[in-house]
Amino acid sequence: MIRLSARSRQPQRTAWSNERLLHEHALALGHAIESSTAITYTSHLQLYLSFCKLHHLPITPTIDTFSFYVVYMCHHINPCLVATYLSGICNNLEPYFPSVRTIRNNPLVIRSLTGMKKLKGGIPTHCRRALNEEDLVYLVKIFSTSLYDDCLFLAILLTGFYGLMRIGKLTQSDAKPKQSLLKSTLHHSLKFSDHDFSFHLPYHKGD
Repeated sequence: MIRLSARSRQPQRTAWSNERLLHEHALALGHAIESSTAITYTSHLQLYLSFCKLHHLPITPTIDTFSFYVVYMCHHINPCLVATYLSGICNNLEPYFPSVRTIRNNPLVIRSLTGMKKLKGGIPTHCRRALNEEDLVYLVKIFSTSLYDDCLFLAILLTGFYGLMRIGKLTQSDAKPKQSLLKSTLHHSLKFSDHDFSFHLPYHKGD
């Protein structure tokens, strides 16, 4: 029997109906994964289903199927990305195959991925040259016009450069399912001073 201290004072809360509990629970589950992440995960699942169909394998996850998938995909994409693909596949298949994460974490699957990283992990990463201040001066000269799009481009460019921000935090995706007001900076949060300006980033998936 659990005994509560006489000094313990809990706030009075009203009980919810079963309908509201189910509703709020569904909302919480619906927001567990970002809409943009869900789209990416669906793409990963489609690749897995295509792999199974191409090789005449059942879609039911097995240790061998996941191991074969790892080896196959590592010959086509960077092996470091395959682990992310497996996460998307597990997320989509878990409601139908509850043991899928156990299969994914099987030593044979993990060792297959580790081995492919050693075999194919030497692929060099090609990155664009980083911008420098000379580039900024050049772009400012070109786009210093009265056109709205040019002014907006410069605002995004300079804010991202000096604020060390990724472009995804300063723009809105063209794909409507990936758009979210939770991630949008609202104009009323913008504040100016004599020497700088600031704004509020309302949300980040890593927070």
